[in-house]
Amino acid sequence: MSAIASFYLLDRSAVPGLAQAANAEPVMIPAATHRWPVIRKFRNRIGWRNPTSSIMVVPVYNYLQENDLGVSGGLYNWSGYALMHLMVLLEDTGTTLGTAEYRAETEAVNAVYDLTYLITSADKRHLPALDPARLDRAAAERYFDGAGGGFEEVQQALDDGLILLHRLIAALHDNEALVIHIG
Repeated sequence: MSAIASFYLLDRSAVPGLAQAANAEPVMIPAATHRWPVIRKFRNRIGWRNPTSSIMVVPVYNYLQENDLGVSGGLYNWSGYALMHLMVLLEDTGTTLGTAEYRAETEAVNAVYDLTYLITSADKRHLPALDPARLDRAAAERYFDGAGGGFEEVQQALDDGLILLHRLIAALHDNEALVIHIG
């Protein structure tokens, strides 16, 4: 099973609402059933039941979808786990993204919505550390192998992740927050 890295751009005024959405209860809605009675009868006759009788709607996800300003070029073609390991590697080497301002909000969201980072323009101070040329490649590869995330194209995944993070953070305006969700 793999994880997906998703990127959202919010106006800073929307961040308190994100934390409120994290504290809201998920909503269960009934799953759709087939509208033709003959199909339902056939499925019931052969013993096939819809395994998902209801769908859980996560308020944080809905809030992000509704308030996303759109991230330009926010596509990461590797597993979200590769980006997760890169973020942890950056933290271990002294480049902690997303802790400058929204610590409480980040903790509230992470309590209910997998792994989420809230990054602001204050994190531009880390841009030099996001240069792939500055990365100790041998140490990074050992880290990935030790974390169980080693794979053949790890160097390319690292470069792509660093370049993407650099580009997205460099483009942030003072009134914006970048939300990175890995899940």
